[in-house]
Amino acid sequence: MLQGNEHYSVKFLRDILSRKIERNPAYSMRAFAKDIGVSPTYISLLLKGKKKLSMNRAIQISDLLHLKEKEKQEFLKAVALERSLPYFDAELLTKVENQSLDSNNKNNEYDLFYDLDTETFKLLHGWHHLPILDLTTCANFVPDYQWIAGKLGIPDFTVRDAVDRLVRLGLLKIEGKIWTKTHKKLEIQSKTSKSGVRAFHKAMINKALKSLEDTSEEAFSKRRIGSLTVAVNMQNFAKAISCIEKFQKDLIDILSEGDCTELYQLNLQLFTLLKDQPIKRTSSVDIKKL
Repeated sequence: MLQGNEHYSVKFLRDILSRKIERNPAYSMRAFAKDIGVSPTYISLLLKGKKKLSMNRAIQISDLLHLKEKEKQEFLKAVALERSLPYFDAELLTKVENQSLDSNNKNNEYDLFYDLDTETFKLLHGWHHLPILDLTTCANFVPDYQWIAGKLGIPDFTVRDAVDRLVRLGLLKIEGKIWTKTHKKLEIQSKTSKSGVRAFHKAMINKALKSLEDTSEEAFSKRRIGSLTVAVNMQNFAKAISCIEKFQKDLIDILSEGDCTELYQLNLQLFTLLKDQPIKRTSSVDIKKL
């Protein structure tokens, strides 16, 4: 696995590629290779950490990617460090993602909900970060990038980028072939609408739609999708939200009991169907007059 400053330049490129794919699912590693002026084979080896960038190539790539000056300097400093080149007089590398989690916090115990700060969650762009964490808790988990990529249907380099980020954030611990999710339960709390959280929910709702499109008997037997339309007294809304939160936590305990071998997503949406003001109930006499 790539860690720390040694392979920062590779992580940097993987992160850019992952973001491009998230914005445009049709974008590919081949397209990325074309954009930065290298062959698909070259970029594949590079993103797997099997090839090092030359300084000339790094400068070319930074220009083709139109990096901002600060990003360009960080990228080139990393390449210089990796090749042991005396290219910079300043500090060799400034980490972009320097988020850290307090390991001494009393809420960090494995059996409690760990409150992941919403701003930290922004770094976890992409729906795949949390599923990767939960995959590590499955009895049939294989600590291999390609195996994870195949299970989640995402590129190998996207898995590598996500794993690097999870390790840096202290959410995943890797010791040899032992991958450990450091907190059993993560809770994203947001009192206002946040772009990162919205992006995550949108991705999972889209996955629910794809699951619904699979009409096979096996797919039908492995899903439960239902809905409820109801007139709501808004004075009871807060109480309903509390019931939903309790239900979610109780369901986690039920589903995760024993050896886990599957990975599921539960989406709960409670939203208004009205665009304007709430509808007032009318009498049968009023309806006849309409």
